[in-house]
Amino acid sequence: MTTKALLTAPHEPEDLVIKTEEYAYGHIIEALTHGLYPDKLHVIREYVQNAYDAVLAARLRAPEAYRGRVRIKTATPSVFIYDDGIGMDRSKIDQYRYVGYSEKRTGEGVGFRGIGKLAGLSVAEKLIVTSSPQGVSERYQLVFDANAMLEHLVTLKSEGHNIPLNRLIGTHTSVTVAPERPETHYTMVELHCVRDDSLQLLEEESLQVYLSMNAPVDFDPLSKYGSQVDKWLREHVRDYDTVDLRLNGKRVFKPILEDLAPPQLEFIWPSPDEAEGMDDEECEESRPLAFCWYCEHAKKGQLPDKLRRGLFYRLKNFAIGDNQLTRTTLWHSAPERAFYFSGEIHVMDPEVLPSSSRDEFEQNAARERLYECGALLSKTLNRIAGRSSDERRAVHYIERAEDVVSDIFEELQTGGVPEELVFDKKFAVRTAAQDVQKRLRKAPEEMEDRGQQVIEAAGEMIRRLDSRSEETETYVYDIRESLDLGPEASHIYTIVIECLRKELATDTAMYERLVRAIHAALSNQGEGSSQ
Repeated sequence: MTTKALLTAPHEPEDLVIKTEEYAYGHIIEALTHGLYPDKLHVIREYVQNAYDAVLAARLRAPEAYRGRVRIKTATPSVFIYDDGIGMDRSKIDQYRYVGYSEKRTGEGVGFRGIGKLAGLSVAEKLIVTSSPQGVSERYQLVFDANAMLEHLVTLKSEGHNIPLNRLIGTHTSVTVAPERPETHYTMVELHCVRDDSLQLLEEESLQVYLSMNAPVDFDPLSKYGSQVDKWLREHVRDYDTVDLRLNGKRVFKPILEDLAPPQLEFIWPSPDEAEGMDDEECEESRPLAFCWYCEHAKKGQLPDKLRRGLFYRLKNFAIGDNQLTRTTLWHSAPERAFYFSGEIHVMDPEVLPSSSRDEFEQNAARERLYECGALLSKTLNRIAGRSSDERRAVHYIERAEDVVSDIFEELQTGGVPEELVFDKKFAVRTAAQDVQKRLRKAPEEMEDRGQQVIEAAGEMIRRLDSRSEETETYVYDIRESLDLGPEASHIYTIVIECLRKELATDTAMYERLVRAIHAALSNQGEGSSQ
């Protein structure tokens, strides 16, 4: 949005003066400051994006040793964002006041609409920008008096008037010039006196979490897979880079969750057969739509960290949206499995553009192609999650069968199994073995032998429980015979046990505890009688 100003010099004849045409008016500032950033933390992201672009520009000009830095400081009631990037000369500072104007081309840098630079007007009473370019012995300070600007608009609105945007900005901004060392180059943005509805910007913990998830920072050096993933990204994503970013003096890193399987990589191609038959050199020269790295949850089910689990879109290493965006745009079936993974999708198609709020991509053909082709990735991950689920289930049943067989074997060796419990023990062993048999083909290779062994052990266990012959070792005992109960006592005992079994048909554990308690009581009574 610009103003077409065609005024001639004041001394020219009256009939040669062309009146100014105004195409934008002051109330647009209200829309920008109140509606564009419902999440106030996004304001910080806008300035980090500008700082990052300035650092990248300086890297192109500076010696190889230069990497650049971004610093954020909260000093109540203000927030400062500093970078030692390329800096701005006087003309750039003047252009900073142009709403919707930017010299960045689409696809170059992270922001390009010329609106984000004014984000601070939505959260602070003043926006103060101080900058100096290398080789210039001056620094420039631009001050936007947001409070005065909005109060001016309120007054005009109450009177039923409006004001041209260029006049409003010209009235409430000022530029000052001061000496600076010519070798310095930097930009510092001050969100002066943060408003009450934006105090979240002063909360260090919230800022740290937000920046770690959204800004182009390095992976945490203590994370298990960070260096491997960073290496892949630098090899395969052309515009991937990072910057040393510190918040109140503390380095901000991107975390990688714990309890993850080793990372894997996938490309999203314009068509499913794009990479078929390619060698490494051809793949390097090809143009995938996106690069994805992911780690599967090493344990069962979804990852517990609801904020960081799932996949995140990133463009030039800035996050676009949150973990719900990939889940809703790529997962057309079993969407719950999206959170069985953690990772990122780095968009490489230059035609895929972020929305102004950076919570989505602009609706265009490139975006729809990304989502359509990316759905193949979700199918791959769903298959992986399904296979892992089957493997975990197989391992679970193998281990459970081993426990069942082991417990009963110990009973057989240390006193035998009561006749009344033989049916339940055989049922438990047989069921455990059948569960293993059903899932053995889906078990991990290293568990196959254990699965086969427990099936064989279960068969042997059933044979022992069936053993009643005097010629073979007997593992089952009958309390009536052990205590030499008479016919009448045996009959009463049998009635009691049958009643218990009937009443506790659905609670075999309780039934077993009661049987063993009765046996213990009868055995103690028998010992007392014999004495």
